[in-house]
Amino acid sequence: MNGEASIRCVVHLRGLLWSCTPDDVRASVSPLLPARCFLHDVFLPLDARARPSGTAVLVLHAERPAAASSERSVDAAVAAAARRIAVALDGAVVRGDDDASESVRHLRATPSSARALKESRARSSAAAARALSLAPQSFNAGAAAATTAIAAAPSRRDFVVVCHAAAAAASGAFELSDLSRGRVDLIARCASAALFTSHGVRRGCRLWLPLVGGGLTLCLDGDRARRLRPDERSIAAPLRVVLRRHV
Repeated sequence: MNGEASIRCVVHLRGLLWSCTPDDVRASVSPLLPARCFLHDVFLPLDARARPSGTAVLVLHAERPAAASSERSVDAAVAAAARRIAVALDGAVVRGDDDASESVRHLRATPSSARALKESRARSSAAAARALSLAPQSFNAGAAAATTAIAAAPSRRDFVVVCHAAAAAASGAFELSDLSRGRVDLIARCASAALFTSHGVRRGCRLWLPLVGGGLTLCLDGDRARRLRPDERSIAAPLRVVLRRHV
């Protein structure tokens, strides 16, 4: 489809996995498009904290109606094509790479515009620049600043969080976002809250996680923590490794 015979329209897509790449979106969306509609570009906006937002802005080419000659008629054709594509994508079911039930997502699609795409790019760029300017303060402040924050706890403290119905989590086979089968995201959040002061580890704290139904109790000791960050995703990875070693 050449440029003269096509029109370009924009559709906003919600409900994607946070880990999706533009190639993942292309693979999921392309088979769902109406006839003679082609995906030209995929933009993944960032949220206000420069994190993946689970949304995508799709730029598509659709067939240009023969009657669309004036600027007004072309604009109407673009809007109609965007609505048609949004209807085709809205409510569609996509899965993650592992084809597991935890990765199923129901897409929500709405027509958008080139202006909205431009604004979304600007917001994402501003968020990324803001995060980049704060990174040296958070991660590269030097050992002295981190040591001061870590040494603030006057004595050892133990936190106990009882995790019910966690048999799946105890096997190490879990999704971070799986709230119904072990709530591992909440386990990781407890670890983050108990063991971290900003990005410094509380050396005097331990977190105990009895996994009821799994027959295991985990102890996360701040004195032994290495190369951890306070976000749940980085904490979930070593949790998986430890649990799978004990299956």
